[in-house]
Amino acid sequence: MQFSAIVLSAVALFGSMALAAPAPAPAELEARSSCQIGDIFGAGDAACSASCLKDGTYHGGYCNDEK
Repeated sequence: MQFSAIVLSAVALFGSMALAAPAPAPAELEARSSCQIGDIFGAGDAACSASCLKDGTYHGGYCNDEK
């Protein structure tokens, strides 16, 4: 009985933490996944560039202004 109460408390704690975590922006997730999938076939850089061009966030070889 006591063990099941501890397990239930842990599940509730981690479940609430998962629901409270912020989700990444869809465009960021899409660009990251296209780069990773393209890298499997040896075309990761081309896939990243194409994704940035599609989103209109291509800045001199990078998807963001910081690099």
